[in-house]
Amino acid sequence: MRTYLAAVAVFCNEVKGKSMLAFSRDLDVQYKTAFVLAHKLREAMAAATKALRIGGDGRTAEVDGAYFGGHLDTNTGKIVAFQLHLRALKGKTGDDILPVIFSDNYFELAPGETRTIHCTYADRDAEGAQPFFLVSAWNIPAS
Repeated sequence: MRTYLAAVAVFCNEVKGKSMLAFSRDLDVQYKTAFVLAHKLREAMAAATKALRIGGDGRTAEVDGAYFGGHLDTNTGKIVAFQLHLRALKGKTGDDILPVIFSDNYFELAPGETRTIHCTYADRDAEGAQPFFLVSAWNIPAS
């Protein structure tokens, strides 16, 4: 029981996530145990928040100066694209727009598969530039 409570505390106090190797060291358990425990925590958190709406019942949340949009990725090649990674740039040759929150990153696409990835960033971080999405993968060049 102590391990579970410690896992919840460590897992929830991480801002950017926690590597499973560090998680296993913190809990003094095997890597596989830490991986399964973190997966179960994520599932429980997702199930608990799935029906929630920002602002609560009968209320609307408003966000000033933010971009909410999607980027469509399709694998047109003949092989699986491994570890696809998206970057949002300030124009084609600009710097990265930071911070950006993607709905998914580092994912795989089978040939012909399509996935829509949503991203969120503040307009001020784009500095007025039209966003350009750079896609790269472990086994294909950036496009």
